[in-house]
Amino acid sequence: KNCLFLSLKSCSIVGNKETVIELVEYILNEEFTTSLEKINAAYQKLDWKQFKALIHRFKSSCLYCATTALLDLTQQLEKSALLNDSKLKTELYHSFEHCCEETKLYLQQWIEENRL
Repeated sequence: KNCLFLSLKSCSIVGNKETVIELVEYILNEEFTTSLEKINAAYQKLDWKQFKALIHRFKSSCLYCATTALLDLTQQLEKSALLNDSKLKTELYHSFEHCCEETKLYLQQWIEENRL
């Protein structure tokens, strides 16, 4: 299942093709490193309040890149963060990690294809 839907048809909304590519590169280089490290640290510490706040912030990046599956997972994680259901949180978090990896690879490929 592809975790990303991204089309250059949306360029007219945010700018030209190069602007969209730069935005995606920024999100890939910044959010998919710094933010995910912080999210993982909060998850490992079981700091659900911090985890929820970080996931909420990460959701914006998913919106900008139209990463629909990842956006859905962030919404589910955000809702589950303060629930007392560790099994659900674990399942969602593992799905989130997997989808982040798939999305990262897809974004890198998308950038390469659209730079040509």
